Amino acid sequence: MVDKQKIANKRTLKKSVVVVIAMFAFGFALIPIYNQLCKALNIGGYTNAVSEKTVSKLKVDTSRKIKVRLVSSVSAGLFWDFYPLVHEVSVHPGALKKVEYVIKNKSSSNTIGHAKFSLSPIEGGRHFNKVKCFCLGHGRSSLKAYEEKRLTLVFFVSPRISKRVNEITLTYTFMDASAYAAK
Repeated sequence: MVDKQKIANKRTLKKSVVVVIAMFAFGFALIPIYNQLCKALNIGGYTNAVSEKTVSKLKVDTSRKIKVRLVSSVSAGLFWDFYPLVHEVSVHPGALKKVEYVIKNKSSSNTIGHAKFSLSPIEGGRHFNKVKCFCLGHGRSSLKAYEEKRLTLVFFVSPRISKRVNEITLTYTFMDASAYAAK
């Protein structure tokens, strides 16, 4: 009877080890799956980044315009002003558009902010392409005490965008990254 119990315990242990290893592997597999999902849905800071050379080959669709709303916010704990100089622009699909944002440190200490963005609707986000952006690369901006800067975004909406999409909302949020930059 004791031998049967030992055999059953060994079998249970082996199964448990296999399950733990499988869970561990699945956890690592989730990272690239999550990144691909974010890229596909244009969430979490992923968008199409292209060169100006690519843009020069595009045909501009002058028969219609897409309204792009520019929304900005600053997370709690980051004492900045952050806003676009204009809150909405109209752009012909395939045409380059440049917009500027202002960031201003309202505190007496140097700070670093990290920009995250989102696009909606999803269909519009798939066709929103950044040529130049303060959010590309590490997405961080540093400001000295009471400093103010202008940030540039150059983008275009692909001419292949669905005719059903007439408006895209681009939202940026700056979060405090000072603690992460110090490491």
